[in-house]
Amino acid sequence: AGAPPTDYYSLLGLPPFGAEPEEIRRAYRRVVKLVHPDILGGDTKDLTGLLTVAYRTLSDESQRASYDEELRSQRPGLAAGPAKGTWSWTPKAGSSFEEDEEEDAPPKRSRSVWSETAPPDARAVFVDETQCVVCWHCIECAPDTFEMDTDGTGRARVVHQYADTVEDVDWAMKACPTGAISYVAREDLPILEDIMLDCVIEQPHVMMRRMMFGNSWASRGHDGPFDLLDAYKQGSRARSNGRGGPWAAGAKRLGWRPHDAAAVEASIEKAMQAVPHDVRERAWPGSTAGATG
Repeated sequence: AGAPPTDYYSLLGLPPFGAEPEEIRRAYRRVVKLVHPDILGGDTKDLTGLLTVAYRTLSDESQRASYDEELRSQRPGLAAGPAKGTWSWTPKAGSSFEEDEEEDAPPKRSRSVWSETAPPDARAVFVDETQCVVCWHCIECAPDTFEMDTDGTGRARVVHQYADTVEDVDWAMKACPTGAISYVAREDLPILEDIMLDCVIEQPHVMMRRMMFGNSWASRGHDGPFDLLDAYKQGSRARSNGRGGPWAAGAKRLGWRPHDAAAVEASIEKAMQAVPHDVRERAWPGSTAGATG
């Protein structure tokens, strides 16, 4: 009999440490189709967010190496796999660290394009991906304008400006639970889209806890794209208050917070409570043995 998922591998139904990229992709799609809110009609956005985090982490070589190292240290009983070395940072193409970019860095993500049907006087639509909680509401409201960047940040983004009606785009903005979608000046849009490559995308459970309880429980949040846009317009690569953000000279953007196995397990356990017993058994066979819920 299986056990309830406690880490990114078991959350996707994979054995620890050994899965290939295509296996990870297939596993992610299989589980998401079973537990997505549109399928269940319940509040499983926290779980789908964690699934996206798991997929993104295990699909990126450097993030996966960091996670495997953390998992091995905190869960020595897991089946051992081949060590992949220590964590190393690779800047994304197009970021402010592009001059240090290595040949195997991920390709630059394209900017959004304007639809021929876009109103000529309309302001641009932009998603602050640092505030996206993977609820899918914007995609449900305006599916030709927004998409989920499953191969990048794992959050929603605009791909075609006003490919849906103005009313649908406006409804998508109003449906966003965190106010992550904004109308911005057209001249600011390409800068903001490039700046997103320099923003730290927190794990959903970290971001949600910060939103619920503020920053008193942990270190202050990272600079968002609008903070960096202000710094750019002021002609400074570092924040004027001296703290230094992702654009600070000589800084290295981690791009992903260190993984804590206990925190991940607690987030998975909590998110799983929204999944009906029968769906849990289909997604993670044997995981409900002895369970009452």
